Amino acid sequence: MHLHKFEKIWLTFGMISLIVFLVIIGITAFRSHLQPAGGMNTVNPQTVEKTAPFNHPGVYQKDDGTYEVVILAKTFAYAPR
Repeated sequence: MHLHKFEKIWLTFGMISLIVFLVIIGITAFRSHLQPAGGMNTVNPQTVEKTAPFNHPGVYQKDDGTYEVVILAKTFAYAPR
């Protein structure tokens, strides 16, 4: 197969751009200590309103000055509003 000189240039440019992009994403992910989510727990949807901390939704101030927000997300609403 014969490729024109400009086609070879653009294909090479595209491949190099893709490789550079993937290297940048990889370096950024490793330097930021990003990793896939794991150890996720599930809550039974039938008993979620009886399970802590969802049994008392609201905004709470912690001892270190930060806030914790507990919200129940429903199909078309949030609790508390």
